[in-house]
Amino acid sequence: TPRATVLLSFSEAAERVCPNPGLPGRLAVFILKGLGRFFYGLLAITLMISACAPAASSPAVPTPTAATPSQSQPVTTPTASPAIAAPVPRATQVAATPTSTAPKRGGVLTFANTADPPTLDPHQMESNISYSIVYSHYSGLTRWDSSDTSVMVPDLAEKWEVSADGKTYVFSLRGDALWHDGQPLTAADVKFSLDRAKAPPKGVASRWASLFRNVAAVEAPDARTVRVTLQEPQAAFLTFVSQATLPIIPKHVIDASGQDVLQRRVVGSGPFKFKTYTRGVSYEAERFNDYFVKGRPYLAGYKEFIVPDATTAFAALRSGQLDMINIFPGVTPAQVEEISKSDLKNRIVVQKGPTEASWYFAMNLRRKPWDDVRVRRAVSLAWDRKTSIQAIEDGFGSVGAFMPPGGPWDLPEKELLSTPGYRSDKASDLAEAKKLLAEAGYPNGLATTVLTRQGTSYENASIFAVDQLAKIGIKATLNVQQSTAYLDARQRRDFDTDVQPLGFAMDDPDAVIGATYVTGASQNYVSFSDPEVDRLFAEQTKALDPAKRRALVLDMQRRLLANVPLVIQLWRGRALAHQKYVKGYQFSSSLYRNWNYDSVWLDR
Repeated sequence: TPRATVLLSFSEAAERVCPNPGLPGRLAVFILKGLGRFFYGLLAITLMISACAPAASSPAVPTPTAATPSQSQPVTTPTASPAIAAPVPRATQVAATPTSTAPKRGGVLTFANTADPPTLDPHQMESNISYSIVYSHYSGLTRWDSSDTSVMVPDLAEKWEVSADGKTYVFSLRGDALWHDGQPLTAADVKFSLDRAKAPPKGVASRWASLFRNVAAVEAPDARTVRVTLQEPQAAFLTFVSQATLPIIPKHVIDASGQDVLQRRVVGSGPFKFKTYTRGVSYEAERFNDYFVKGRPYLAGYKEFIVPDATTAFAALRSGQLDMINIFPGVTPAQVEEISKSDLKNRIVVQKGPTEASWYFAMNLRRKPWDDVRVRRAVSLAWDRKTSIQAIEDGFGSVGAFMPPGGPWDLPEKELLSTPGYRSDKASDLAEAKKLLAEAGYPNGLATTVLTRQGTSYENASIFAVDQLAKIGIKATLNVQQSTAYLDARQRRDFDTDVQPLGFAMDDPDAVIGATYVTGASQNYVSFSDPEVDRLFAEQTKALDPAKRRALVLDMQRRLLANVPLVIQLWRGRALAHQKYVKGYQFSSSLYRNWNYDSVWLDR
């Protein structure tokens, strides 16, 4: 596309400038390309110029002090009923690299983000662009261990107890947690946060509200105790409260300045606190010296550069101007291959594995013709899912249904590959799809629009969708929006069809199906509603027998495959890359568990 060509030319110019950085080189880029080019190319090269500046103009890196031994959180064994314990998330394909070197303190970690965050309010975020920026500013009752993101550990809660019937959780809070403004964090903040997540006030959109529909009451009998009462036992409840997407927020700040204050102001209790933010350029955070985990974090801070173009970001990593590329989707398969076959392999580390994120094609059931299940089934039949992996993700992904493939809840492969739309005989699927369209009253096809957001990966996925629809006579026109406008349109259900990736903080049906396909769920953007899916969901969420729960989840997916609320194009793979001197950062299959940075340090 013209935009891609411009971005590429800017990237190439920047790379040529990098070997001889400095003011003359920076001016040369502007002379080469001029100031009148379109905005994203100019922004990309401006950031690259900043990245290619001499070392003297890089962010100041404090001189490392004597190494401080790692001091982990208090070791407390939670009391829980084995019958309702949340399933342990599946392990990633990457193992931690052992090191005998004591972590060094100091240094500023640099990495790239693809766009400005649409919001800074953690309860209202719908994009990893935002999560990656503020994750490290907040804390939760529990959290995922930075060194092994499949393990849940205490955070603000030192310990917790569960009643025999599995309906009551009592959390005992630590007494040394402070907000970044110096105020003490108490049980009142926890109650306020959980209540806000469950029943967001007017003007607040809580993405995860449906996860807490089972919460009957949250009480704070004293400053260090929180009691949560559930309507029914829930296997996944502890997993829910460990999410970085639902941290504890400061009640006193919102009481003083209103519900929208966190959209523009970051006040957390995590290892890093806000420093500066220049829109379109960079976001900076610095160490919170009063963080309750003594000796952490090791870093003096981190700086995220806003770099919309992935080629530009990789050039900065390759030249050593960025320490890491970890924001989804990370580095491409082609870039991974380049690293493995060049001298880069001696100084750049690649970590990769599966993710709990999919690309979907959604149809708005509030609008015709998508309210007709025959039309939706026709679209699903037309989709070549195997080809989509290569076309959208350069082969880095896998075919799956409505739960992540390879996890504890996925459909058996043999069954899935015999399902209409997943079968290898696409000629038969296409013939059946056209027949269904004719039965629905569209023998000559129809016209629609496809909503998506700006960015190479989004637009590539959308172009592929247009091609798939054309095979059965559906003529689609792209409606490409800037991220904030796109998210607003999706939230208002103002679209015909929609192509996007969708990531989950955990591989659990309560989070994936409960947040997306149950009637009225907060991420049910297509307005799908099926009483049978709702019934099966309600049964599985309180099922104490793991085998029974899995059987119910499989039945839910079979029902969803028949009713096609949306088309799962593929489940994504991911690779991150960082300089060899970056230590303590671990790959996670989830997009939302590894941006705490408290254990990251720079060995230089």
